[in-house]
Amino acid sequence: MNSLNLEKILKMSDRAAAFIELISLYFDGGDEMRQYIVSNWDFGVSWELPNQARLTCKNNERWSCQQRIEASLAYSAIAVNYIADVREELIALAVIYQSCIFASLEPDNIFKKVAKVSVPSISAMLINFIDRKEEDKSLAAFFLSAEKNNEGEIEIRPAWDVKR
Repeated sequence: MNSLNLEKILKMSDRAAAFIELISLYFDGGDEMRQYIVSNWDFGVSWELPNQARLTCKNNERWSCQQRIEASLAYSAIAVNYIADVREELIALAVIYQSCIFASLEPDNIFKKVAKVSVPSISAMLINFIDRKEEDKSLAAFFLSAEKNNEGEIEIRPAWDVKR
C-alpha cells in the first residue's frame, strides 16, 4: 500500500486535483489500497468533485471528459458507505452514462473498468445499469435534459435543475 502518496494527496491545497489524484491511486493502488480508501472515506478532509452537469464539456476544464467521467463514477465506489438513496445514485449513473455518449466515449467500457475495482454491491449496480435496455438508460427515463451552455457545449442536468 502506498500510504506516502495518500498522505500527499490528503495535504494538497487544490482539492479538485487531490480528488483526481485519489482516483488515480484508487485505480492503480491495488486491492489493499482500494479497501483502505473506501474504509476511510472521506478522511476528514473536503474534496472537490467534478461538476456532474459539465462532464461532456472541454472549455474551462482542467481534465479530459474521460478523466472526469471515470472519477465521477469511481466516486460511487469510494463513497459506497455513504450512499443514502439508491434513486439518487441511479440518476447520477444516468448522467454519467449519457455524458459518455455525448463525449463520444464507450459507456460500457468505462462502467466495466470501474466495476472491476469496486466492491461487489457497486460492481453489480454498475453492470446492472449498463445491461438495461437503451430506453431505460435514456435522458427521458431519468428526466434529464441535455442543453447547450453559453459556450456551445452540452450540459446534462435533471429536468428540475435546467437553467431557463
